[in-house]
Amino acid sequence: MVIHTTWCPHCKTYSKAFFNRRVEKLAKKFVFVLVDQDRSKSIARYYAPDGQYIPRTMILTPDGELDASMKASRRAPAYFIDPESPYALQSYLQAAIRKYRRKR
Repeated sequence: MVIHTTWCPHCKTYSKAFFNRRVEKLAKKFVFVLVDQDRSKSIARYYAPDGQYIPRTMILTPDGELDASMKASRRAPAYFIDPESPYALQSYLQAAIRKYRRKR
């Protein structure tokens, strides 16, 4: 799940990472949920364990709960992935695939 806003320059930059060829291939293994923080305030608040910064990218369990163990490689904020780097997003998705492949 990605929580964003339409006016955020980081969000606009980050959206380009999803068009990276490798990210597109990995993304086929996920159901992506895009939440506009301004339009869906209650959802954005619910999925803000460490603040309402944007963009926030989180892995959810099949039940829709936040998998708090799946954090970005940076320490804080926990769910902020470098918007300039498709490789950061790629690494995050690969980690989720590895984790959930083992759980099957």
